[in-house]
Amino acid sequence: MVMMEISSVNNETLGQLLKENSSKCLLLDCRSFFAFNASHVVNSINVRFSTIVKRRAKGTMGLEHIVPNEESRNNLISGHYSSVVIFDEMTCEFDMLKKDSTVHLAVNTLCRESYGASITFLRGKQTEYLTFVAVMTLKQAHRCHF
Repeated sequence: MVMMEISSVNNETLGQLLKENSSKCLLLDCRSFFAFNASHVVNSINVRFSTIVKRRAKGTMGLEHIVPNEESRNNLISGHYSSVVIFDEMTCEFDMLKKDSTVHLAVNTLCRESYGASITFLRGKQTEYLTFVAVMTLKQAHRCHF
């Protein structure tokens, strides 16, 4: 079993972290494919597994399943990221996650190896998250146009 030391942040703290140095932060969005495509934080990566894949995983997955983008995965392995923030849409606290949840499987995989990045869980509820996404998207769009 993998020992996990996971800190947690709220939306406001994550916003500050991204404002200070977004290039050093890897965002792993464990919501469904449909929810991710409807709205997501710029540069976040969608992590999703089918039920059958989760059952076969037996607690961990390969890193290529957690971070499918090769460039982002190589950046993680090389120690480029100082923080990995992982979240779903409805879980308030990490301890409330089911052991077979996508977030838990992803964290298990990330904790198997030491990549030099702290692993942080974004706590909150779906409505708070969607408000956060809307604000971050507006700020990003505003920044691109000026």
